[in-house]
Amino acid sequence: MEDGPVFYGFKNIFITMFATFFFFKLLIKVFLALLTHFYIVKGNRKEAARIAEEIYGGISDCWADRSPLHEAAAQGRLLALKTLIAQGVNVNLVTINRVSSLHEACLGGHVACAKALLENGAHVNGVTVHGATPLFNACCSGSAACVNVLLEFGAKAQPEMHLASPIHEAVKRGHRECMEILLANNVNIDQEVPQLGTPLYAACTYQRVDCVKKLLELGASVDHGQWLDTPLHAAARQSSVEIIHLLTDYGANLKLRNAQGKSALDLAIPKSSVEQALLLREDSLTSQPQNWNFPGARGAWNLDFPKQLKWNVDQESPMAGEQGGKNGSKPLGPGGYPDTRLLSNPLMGDVVSDWSPMHEAAIHGRVLSLRNLISQGWPVNLTTADRVSPLHEACLGGHLPCASILIKHGAEVNGMTTDWHTPLFNACISGSQDCVNLLLQHGASPHPESDLASPIHEAAKRGHAECIETLAAHGGDIDRNISHLGTPLYLACENQQIACVKKLLESGAGVNKGKGLDSPLHVVARICSEELACLLMDFGADTRAKNAEGKRPVELVPPESPLTQLFLEREGPPSLMQLCRLRIRKCFGIQQHHKITGLLLPEELKRFLLHL
Repeated sequence: MEDGPVFYGFKNIFITMFATFFFFKLLIKVFLALLTHFYIVKGNRKEAARIAEEIYGGISDCWADRSPLHEAAAQGRLLALKTLIAQGVNVNLVTINRVSSLHEACLGGHVACAKALLENGAHVNGVTVHGATPLFNACCSGSAACVNVLLEFGAKAQPEMHLASPIHEAVKRGHRECMEILLANNVNIDQEVPQLGTPLYAACTYQRVDCVKKLLELGASVDHGQWLDTPLHAAARQSSVEIIHLLTDYGANLKLRNAQGKSALDLAIPKSSVEQALLLREDSLTSQPQNWNFPGARGAWNLDFPKQLKWNVDQESPMAGEQGGKNGSKPLGPGGYPDTRLLSNPLMGDVVSDWSPMHEAAIHGRVLSLRNLISQGWPVNLTTADRVSPLHEACLGGHLPCASILIKHGAEVNGMTTDWHTPLFNACISGSQDCVNLLLQHGASPHPESDLASPIHEAAKRGHAECIETLAAHGGDIDRNISHLGTPLYLACENQQIACVKKLLESGAGVNKGKGLDSPLHVVARICSEELACLLMDFGADTRAKNAEGKRPVELVPPESPLTQLFLEREGPPSLMQLCRLRIRKCFGIQQHHKITGLLLPEELKRFLLHL
């Protein structure tokens, strides 16, 4: 039967009917699409929307009524946008999905277009069918400028729970600046949404380290995630060791279990670096006493520690004097008990025997904890066995608010550790220009007591040009020559810190002063950095200077290096323009080159003199 002519006849009829139906349906859709376009051109958007809905069956991604205003906003065409608005186009025109032109401008990060729409009455809190607001779109694009403009025009920083959350979107995409602006506008830092959890949980899930750090610094709950799943669970699942360390530093509970009854350690890949990090943290917790209390209530801080360990309090400070007994005995902690600790400093590297809650709060930037401890009588100049104070730790972590509080309560700004490190040196390690400024304003010396810990050399080595600028402005010696390091310029060249080299040269550093007879140009030739070589030569570096081995910079360049050609071109006498520039800059002297802008010279010539 199947092989007979009747079967083939029915089969052909069925195929013909199916093909006819398919092409008929396609023809109708094409016809309706053309009709929709006609209605949009004519301006009958309501009819266009009805037809489009009929064609696409209510699919949410339909753009059948996208207007010229939407196009202009999406592409950032400000002039076209203003022309359309002047012609009377409604700024609150929306698509079938309720997408407005303001949504498009914010999604593209076009702040000028967004501002023009808002000034002409665009709805700042308009919501699409997906629950997205213009603020959500601005966070999606990462445009901090758009976020600021929307908030100025009354956008809700924290919309209703059923709408898309701007802060979660900013965190998810790693837009830290947008996140900070929202938090400054009183957004709930621990807001939990069903799909993403808290902002901290989302940051851990998407491995946004900067956002994780800032959220923790601003006081986000370290154990609040997505229902029973904590941020530590998310970090373990994503195998992010750096985030694991951050969370545990801020007190994340390693024992908490999720809905499946698993701890963060259970989720870590066996024998991975994450598992190792969690095991180490777990071991350190079990090896520490479990019953220590912060001072405050009667009987607090009553611990059972070895009697040999004592707090090392600076006897010369007024607060230490208050804590110490009149009979000359060693000072006691709040509550009258000898206070001791057995913890290690994770950033200083050495194990110390008297690590205090003050140090712990300062190193992690916990402002509230620090304030509470100080109000409860903890001395701000409490030091470890290595003479490390809480101010050292605050500056090493770059925590300006903590450093400011400690200094306000009498912390010593020039205190030195056994390694000769001052708080200023630590601030240069972290690259915190704000901390450097604060310390110098409160009397910190920019001149080190020992060549083993020079702040300006440390800043140059690590590439912190802003710190160098601040130190130089406060009298720091930019040509200080340390036998084992050389000058700051030599050290910056050695570590290829181009921004620091440029800043030092602009500040008047000696271009030929290096390490012994080795000039900065010698070290640049050795590392084959063409950009640094050009920079040094522009500032008058001597290409014929010889080092201790009697070699010129060109002789240190590896064979067949393009830098050889540059040296050969510059070996002759400098041009008259170059000689004039060097002479004029020398006449102005160190730290006075900014006065060149006041000369009655053409702008182009001023830029040449300033190496711009």
